[in-house]
Amino acid sequence: MFIIMGDFNAKVGREECRHKVSGKHSLHEHSNENGSFPVQFAIRNNFYIKSTTFPHKTIHMGTWNIPGSTEVNQIDHVLVSASMPHL
Repeated sequence: MFIIMGDFNAKVGREECRHKVSGKHSLHEHSNENGSFPVQFAIRNNFYIKSTTFPHKTIHMGTWNIPGSTEVNQIDHVLVSASMPHL
């Protein structure tokens, strides 16, 4: 199993077309431009974006607060390999 974690500055949205590699429990309705990078990586490398898989209270979903604002974004993500590689 491979795990990739990081601050991707990526808003991964709840768009239906992304459900094969990400869950429907994202803080964001739509992805930003950076959100397409982890999604494409997950599609090409058989990973799943687990940080959007499970339901959480909205207050626990944000990973970055915009300074001077009450707006919160979910930009840190965890990707997990979908299957065991053959070594």
